[in-house]
Amino acid sequence: MRRNAPPRSILLTIGCVASFVACAVGDSAVDDLTPPLNGPTVQDSGSSGTSGTTSPPTTDSGGSSGSPDSSSSADSSAPFDAGKDATVTVDSGPFDSGVDTGTPVVDAGSCVKPPPSLVCNNAPQCGCGAGQTCETTNPTSGAMACISAGATGMGRACTTVGQCALGLTCWDGACRPFCNNPGANCTVPNTTLCFTPDQPPPAVAGTPSINYNVCAITCDPRVPSTACGTNACLWFAGSKLGDCRGPGTLPRDSVCSSLGACTAGNICFNHPLFGFECEKWCRIGAAYTADCAGGLFPPYTCNDAYGVNAPVIGGIKLGLCQ
Repeated sequence: MRRNAPPRSILLTIGCVASFVACAVGDSAVDDLTPPLNGPTVQDSGSSGTSGTTSPPTTDSGGSSGSPDSSSSADSSAPFDAGKDATVTVDSGPFDSGVDTGTPVVDAGSCVKPPPSLVCNNAPQCGCGAGQTCETTNPTSGAMACISAGATGMGRACTTVGQCALGLTCWDGACRPFCNNPGANCTVPNTTLCFTPDQPPPAVAGTPSINYNVCAITCDPRVPSTACGTNACLWFAGSKLGDCRGPGTLPRDSVCSSLGACTAGNICFNHPLFGFECEKWCRIGAAYTADCAGGLFPPYTCNDAYGVNAPVIGGIKLGLCQ
C-alpha cells in the first residue's frame, strides 16, 4: 500500500504544522493535470486500463459529391470518436482557409454546404434526409457526410458517432451538439462553451479540427449521472467549466497521473502532501459531512481545494475529500 504508517491523519497534521500549509486549501498547482478544454484528456496508463480513447477517424474517401442519402454509408466506413479533449482553439471562421478550398454550396433551402464535401452542414444541421445527422467524418480534411442517427442522448456514453441521437456527435466518449462559433457559449440548453477539438493523431498536438466544433455539457462533478449518465463530469479549473467525458477506471484514493484517470465522482488532484491521487468531490459545509464518508484513509474533510476556480452547483461550492 502506498501509505501505511503512520496514519494519514497524523501525517496530515504534522505536515501542515511543519510547513505552515493551510491544508484546508489544495495545492496551488491544481491545474498541473488540467489540459485545455479541447486538448487530450489523457487516460491513466496504469494496469487498470484506459477509457475514452479510440482510433483516429477513417479518412473519408469520397464524400465530396453525391446526394445526402447516397453518402449515408459513411456510418460504417468513417465513424470517429476523437477520444480526445482540447485548450479552447478558436478558428477564425467555420472553415480553415488553408485547407478547405472551394466555395460553399448554398442550396435552394439556404443550406450552406462547406467544402470539401459540399454535401451538408453540421451547424446548423441541414442537407440530410430524415433520421440522418450531418457528421464530420474526417476532422483532418473537414469532410462531411450524412449518417443514420442513433438513440443515445446528450452527455451519455458513446464510442462511435452513429450511436448518438439526431444532430449529435460522439467526442471524448460523450454525445454532444455541434456548434459554429468557437469561443462563444453554445445556444443548446444545458451546454456551455463552443470549442474546436484537436485533430486526432498523427496530426501535431494542438492542430484544430476542420469543420468540427462541439459544445461542452453542463454537469455536476459530484453527481455526474444527472447530465452524463455513466460518464464522468470533469472539471476544467482553468476554464471554470465542467464537461461530460468518458470515465476513468481508478477508484478513490488511487495514485493517478491524468485528469480523466479516475472513476466518475472523483478527480485526479495534486494533494499538497500526498501528490496526485483520485479524490472524491463533496459539498463544502457542516451539513454535508456525509459526502466524505468511506475511503481508505478516514476521516476526511471536504476542503476548498479549488478556491475561486471551484465549481458551484445549485449555489453550493464543491470541494474535495482530503
